[in-house]
Amino acid sequence: MNIVETFLAYSIEQFLTPEELSWLSRSLQDHVSGCSANSANALTRGRSIHSIGGLSLNECTHVYSPKGRTELEPLPRDIFEFAQSIFDRNLGRIRRSFPSARRSVGWTYIGYQQGQFIVPHIDFASDHGVPGTEKVAAISVALNGNYSGGEFFIETCSAKELWNDIGNELRSDATPNNDWFLSMPKTRWIARPLEGDALLVGSRLVHGTLPVIQGVAQKLLGFIMP
Repeated sequence: MNIVETFLAYSIEQFLTPEELSWLSRSLQDHVSGCSANSANALTRGRSIHSIGGLSLNECTHVYSPKGRTELEPLPRDIFEFAQSIFDRNLGRIRRSFPSARRSVGWTYIGYQQGQFIVPHIDFASDHGVPGTEKVAAISVALNGNYSGGEFFIETCSAKELWNDIGNELRSDATPNNDWFLSMPKTRWIARPLEGDALLVGSRLVHGTLPVIQGVAQKLLGFIMP
């Protein structure tokens, strides 16, 4: 995996066909409506797709999503396999920007209601150095467009504080619970994908979302692996 890949942002328009989007949205809504409030909440479920070393699940969840969000995984087998098949079909387009991409993992349904958002953060290319967790990028598939606010953004930054003293690797404490990370001067780039489109974000790139103003922003999130 080339480090340059992990700093790239990319888009794939019409990642889903209208028919695929209709089936996926309907299936996910049926699944969400059939889930208890506890299973859609990372705290009551006892796990989240985000973690920060040294922080409890409660602390970490509050750091990333201070107003909460819906986070559902694992998904039903038919939805998960459907997402995998769409990824595989689009792999050629994905590899134009991320040539080391080979597979996808961790498909999760995400929903942001009014006032909810996720703070600027980095996914990191591996989970605290755990073997087998290397990630090229995240992929976010827009499932709807009938909401306001909630725009996605990336933040680029050349501040030397972001890097280790040796090598060209990000500091492991470049996390949103540290004021120095949040206060670094950065340039924000805002995007709003159309429903059925996919945004791909390198695993070393700062990104987040703005608060939803009205409606519910619904997404399917996964990770791209080498």
